[in-house]
Amino acid sequence: MSNTTKYVFGYGTGRCGTESLAHLLNRQHGVTAYHEQMPLHWLPTTGYHNAVGWLKGIDNYVVGAVGYYWMKYIPFLLKDFYPVKFIHIWREKEEVVESFWNRKQNTIQNTTPSDEWFGMYPFLGYPPTKDRIAETWDKYHYIARKLEALLNPKMFLKMHMKDLNDLGNVEDLLNFVEAPEHGRVIERVHINKGPVEDLLPGLRRLSEMNKPMKRSPEDLSAQAV
Repeated sequence: MSNTTKYVFGYGTGRCGTESLAHLLNRQHGVTAYHEQMPLHWLPTTGYHNAVGWLKGIDNYVVGAVGYYWMKYIPFLLKDFYPVKFIHIWREKEEVVESFWNRKQNTIQNTTPSDEWFGMYPFLGYPPTKDRIAETWDKYHYIARKLEALLNPKMFLKMHMKDLNDLGNVEDLLNFVEAPEHGRVIERVHINKGPVEDLLPGLRRLSEMNKPMKRSPEDLSAQAV
């Protein structure tokens, strides 16, 4: 693996542009980025160590992973990756609620939630309601603010989903992650609105990553709910 590899982790509540962010990063020369290819439990699990080994085995100038759960792992990522940067992509609560609701109500409301689903969305009660989705948004952002306080400002970028449709903001993003200038693709990004079935492979893989791991003292802030 190259000694100059830089790492970037993106996260957000879901329905806020995380997949589009990963797509943009992966379009760049010298950048490899994944979107929820290694789904992890909301609480730290041994699957995290597998993800670390996998990411460190990728040889590229910039290696990235994007998924809502990476936020909860910030204290561990700071220890295990260097240099590392973080991107929090967000969207207004009302829009996230409507997007989740429109996407999931016909499929999820009529099924019995699996352990995997609860592990990935622990605050979203069943059957899901708009109020419960809104509560999930509030708690996610509350925890994010506490964990982001641990970060050097130069390591952290917070951007709105709509920023992906602004060429100037896209260029700023690529500068932030230090994507190689040669071969950059600066374009407006299509905001993904895919079907709920897109999540199912990840839900199935999550069952392989459900063993609890020891938490560091620095992870105490991650317990805030």
